Amino acid sequence: MSFGLASGYSKIPVEAYIFRFPEETDPDFDVTTQKKYRLNAEITASEVSPYIKYRYRWTDNLSTQLGLRHTNIEVRGGFHAHKLSPRASMEYRFSPKTLFTANWGQYIQTPQGSQIVESLGNPALLMTEAEHRILGLEHQVSRLYSVKAEIYHKPMKNLVVSLDENDPPNNYENRGTGEAYGFDLFIKRKPSRGVIGWLSLSAAKSKRTNEITGIKRDFSGDQPLTLAAVWGQPFSKNWRRWDWSIKAQVHSGKPYTAIIGREREIEGDASSRWIPIYGEFNAERYPTYYKIDLRISREVLRNEHKFKFYFDLQNITFAKNVIEYDYGNEYEKIDQPTEITGMGFFPFFGVEWEF
Repeated sequence: MSFGLASGYSKIPVEAYIFRFPEETDPDFDVTTQKKYRLNAEITASEVSPYIKYRYRWTDNLSTQLGLRHTNIEVRGGFHAHKLSPRASMEYRFSPKTLFTANWGQYIQTPQGSQIVESLGNPALLMTEAEHRILGLEHQVSRLYSVKAEIYHKPMKNLVVSLDENDPPNNYENRGTGEAYGFDLFIKRKPSRGVIGWLSLSAAKSKRTNEITGIKRDFSGDQPLTLAAVWGQPFSKNWRRWDWSIKAQVHSGKPYTAIIGREREIEGDASSRWIPIYGEFNAERYPTYYKIDLRISREVLRNEHKFKFYFDLQNITFAKNVIEYDYGNEYEKIDQPTEITGMGFFPFFGVEWEF
């Protein structure tokens, strides 16, 4: 049996004249027309969260663990939330090389500060909740290689949604639900003689539902497929004190809401500004992202000190990864928006010192 306590306290002076922050469900968020709020306060927040775990081995092959956490968080201005979070896990070893795992637990998260702070958000909000259900299998294929696979389902509730009402505290409610489910595969080579390597594959889906409007959608961070691989080893012969490693990443593009047209803010008034017309929410996706990085490094030992010198070449294939589209200041480039790309090829040098 083990137990512990997570505790914290913070005091933050804030003086601001701002508007309500946009949510990921607000593609048509317009800064110009937003109502402004003045916030001049000293925000204090405290947490006292004790937890306990009990692990029991039933046989040489079977063990279980039960846990319970009580989260208690209070923020000046009216937000006070406390919640019990039970958790359980099981491990069963089919053979010396094969292990089955099962995990279940309830987890909570405090809404964003701007959503609960007085005068800007709704202090009466509840904490968001998620239930984790995970089944896993680990197998030692050989002396060097192992494989781990997991399937999971994570339903969520009490997610915060923004309302049409723009006056706090009536601008947010816990009326959102969601779920994430998927499959993870991890293949690892045990480090040996300076050689390392692993490969991970994730197939996932994440959705959200606004229970007020009934609208279901893909989560803005949804990435159905992610693949990453790393391999590293020393050079040979006279360069054996130097190591090289390569890392490759590929993942599906994130969803986004396209701009499909424009119109005058005041119909018939040619002097009024252009405003965008949006398509279906998160109906489009950015192109597939991929990147390959190369690192060359060397470790030098001096008494009780260890120095590591490395030279990184980021994105050695000069991949053009689109992260956003620019439709122009007046949305005049609807048919041919400018591609905003992530970091291109970038070399840099670094030194690490351990003592």
